[in-house]
Amino acid sequence: MENDLANDLIKKYGIPQISLPDFVLDLEAVKMVTKELAMKYVLIPVNKGGKMLIVAMAEPKDKKAIEHVEFITNLTVEVVQSNKKDVMEAIEKHYG
Repeated sequence: MENDLANDLIKKYGIPQISLPDFVLDLEAVKMVTKELAMKYVLIPVNKGGKMLIVAMAEPKDKKAIEHVEFITNLTVEVVQSNKKDVMEAIEKHYG
């Protein structure tokens, strides 16, 4: 069911999906967002390049979350979708 939703998001909005357990996160990117913010919006930064921060989110169309991260980091956020369980596990792993 969750994979069907992810596939629909890719088709409709062009939002790519990543498998967080198979992805090595950029620790400098992770540090740009607090654990509290990551938990609030169920998101985790995965990589930073120039003025762009790539963020994995369970709800990739959450504009409020995206705008909040852009405001606190002063970077443009590019969103990728991941399932909620994987995002929460990545938050616990990287923030403790």
